[in-house]
Amino acid sequence: MPITGRFSQRPGQMGGRSFPLCCARSTQVEGEAEIIPLPDAMEILIDYYRRIAGEHSDWDDYRAAMERERRVILRINLTRAGPDVSG
Repeated sequence: MPITGRFSQRPGQMGGRSFPLCCARSTQVEGEAEIIPLPDAMEILIDYYRRIAGEHSDWDDYRAAMERERRVILRINLTRAGPDVSG
């Protein structure tokens, strides 16, 4: 189950849970990316929405919008993040 975040100069909150976020001005990540298309992505998209915004008022409408917009999940398995030194 992917956990998503954003780069920031201070810790942030997502879906009521705190996640430590990168404190560097720029960060490079390396890894292998996997594109998960619909229909396999649907349950992951729903889980992502719930973590960020809670329950949707109309899940059927949400599913239809994800299909209409041809949404996918990009899952990145990180192997390295840097820079390893600051300066």
